[in-house]
Parts: sequence; C-alpha cells; structure tokens
Amino acid sequence: MERDAYALLGPFEGLTTREDNHFTKADIKAALLAYDEQYVTLSIREIEDKSGLRIDKNKRNGRKQKEHLKGARALQEIYAPDWRNKEGRPSKKNIIEEYMINAPEAKPKDIIQGTGISKNTVYKHYNSIKGRKRKEKEQEILFSAKSSIEVQQSFEKSEEYSKRDET
Repeated sequence: MERDAYALLGPFEGLTTREDNHFTKADIKAALLAYDEQYVTLSIREIEDKSGLRIDKNKRNGRKQKEHLKGARALQEIYAPDWRNKEGRPSKKNIIEEYMINAPEAKPKDIIQGTGISKNTVYKHYNSIKGRKRKEKEQEILFSAKSSIEVQQSFEKSEEYSKRDET
C-alpha cells in the first residue's frame, strides 16, 4: 500500500494549480497515517468526489460482457495457455494432515500458528484426521498382532512336524 501511495506522488503533483499547494512526500505520510479501513468500500463515484480525480471505468468497447469475455479468453489462450492451476487450490484438510504428520503431538493451536489456517477450519478437520489416524494405528496394531500370532502358530506347527519326524 505504501509503494502504491508513493507512486501517486507524480500524478497528484501534476494536478497542482497553485504554487502554495504542492503535493509532497509529507502529504503521503500523513495520508498513510490517516488510513482507515472504513473507506475501503467506497464506490468509484465517491472516491472521485472526495479526491477530485477522474477514474475511467473499465471499457468493453460497446460489446456485451459475454462477447468481451470470449475475446479476452481467446487472447489469454494465446498468450498464457497454462495460467490456470488445473489441480485447483490445495485442500486445507491436506495441509492440516501434512502438518499433523510432521508434528504428531501438535495441538490445534500449534497448527493454527504453524499454517496460518483459520481456527474454524483447523477444528473442522482436526478431530476427523486424528480419529482416522487412531483407527489406522489400531488396525496396524491388530494386523501386527495377527501376524505375530500367525507366526507363532506356524512356528508351533513346524515344531510339531519336526517332533513327528524325529519319532
């Protein structure tokens, strides 16, 4: 925002009509200090009225929006055919899950701070991921237990066969 404000120094200075009223860097500093979020929603007309500047509207050269967009998309296809991420935005759930894999003891608070994802989104996915991980671990333990029982049974059978062979 500061860079944009300083970029206006030349154009605003060009609007000066009186020698005692030049636009200076001090004016920009004062404007930045006075910046208030409530003005973010001003319409173009209100901005023109308050600033005395003329803001040209976006033009489509008399074409309807549909026709204009058709042409714009054709140009886009020529000059930047791969502009779009075909896979879409990364899922917040995947980001949270990745964080939880890398930091298994992470609490929701840690994930919020570590990823910058909103509190509501983290809590939305945290319990389901944690529950799924818990089930996977239980299944892994169960499989491991079954495997060790099968190994033990197999070992016992092989001992029985070797005892039979000895007799």
